[in-house]
Amino acid sequence: MELFQNGPHWPPSYDLTSEGTCSGKVAQFMDDNPHLGAILLQTEQALIKVLLGPLWFMTHQNFSFCLHKEARVTGSFVESVGKPLMICKKLIDPHQVVYFRDPFGKPLWAYTPSPLD
Repeated sequence: MELFQNGPHWPPSYDLTSEGTCSGKVAQFMDDNPHLGAILLQTEQALIKVLLGPLWFMTHQNFSFCLHKEARVTGSFVESVGKPLMICKKLIDPHQVVYFRDPFGKPLWAYTPSPLD
């Protein structure tokens, strides 16, 4: 499954009006692009791609994944190429709570200096 799509509006913007929560099992962690990590979350209804944030930010947060474990994600629901897509604000799994965006949807990595700069 391709992480990035071509087009003028990719990645999509966080939209507070489409915010919601979904739960499921982490089916896959996608780290093939250093600019944007993602997971595939298998819910009862669908397989949802969840955009997280830059890999350096996840490392800075000591973020790690447990595949096939339950996770609850709060974020903005959008659609990409006719498939469900979520931009993560907060992820909760059995071992951690990780915040990716502030209450207004602004990426927290915007407040954190990148080691890549």
